[in-house]
Amino acid sequence: MNNPKISFVIAARNGEHDKSFLTRLRTMLRLRSVFVARHHLSCEFILVQYNPPKNQPLYEYLNGIYCQP
Repeated sequence: MNNPKISFVIAARNGEHDKSFLTRLRTMLRLRSVFVARHHLSCEFILVQYNPPKNQPLYEYLNGIYCQP
């Protein structure tokens, strides 16, 4: 296997007790992206948000920033 693909599975939950959830999540994703780019790795990020608050659409937020077709 010449180009293995790495899957980063990230379990996250915004329990609304910490207002910096999106900042911390964004920082973690950016740092992982820099690592992957630096080492020319093929990867995917799988974000699992369990029991999300209904008034905070994380998918739409992340889709606008990180997802590429």
